[in-house]
Amino acid sequence: ADERPPEQPEVGNVQNLMGMKTAKVLVADGQSIGRWVTDALIAELDAAGFDVRHADAVPEGFVGCRIGGSVEQVYIEMYMTYDATIKLNIRIVCGDSGSEDSEIMNRAMIGSWKETAVFASASEYERVLVATLQDVLQKSLPVIESRIRAAAGE
Repeated sequence: ADERPPEQPEVGNVQNLMGMKTAKVLVADGQSIGRWVTDALIAELDAAGFDVRHADAVPEGFVGCRIGGSVEQVYIEMYMTYDATIKLNIRIVCGDSGSEDSEIMNRAMIGSWKETAVFASASEYERVLVATLQDVLQKSLPVIESRIRAAAGE
């Protein structure tokens, strides 16, 4: 879930040479930050060999682990450099239909990306935010994978 205020599609800002904010960076109409993060996490877990589905596609009586959480922060600033941060809260619960669910992870994970700004274009902001998402996922995946495998007794 995207925990940022729904009326705030802002994910960053542009600053001029004097450090004054001159423009906002906004999420495109119809786009969902929560869905963007979820789709990326599913793709990474699928590539790691897990059988992963969106919550709305999980069958009745599912047995296994469920990953949830929230997007706490997605923000990028540009003043001579792009400086981006993505903060996720990742929660994993495991269980089956005959037992109580057990929380095996509830942890904040932070990704960041910083590089020299050459162009101030929408595609550059997008590229840097994708790199930032990749950073947080690369930090999160080993933790997620080890917790799920431990819960499965592997």
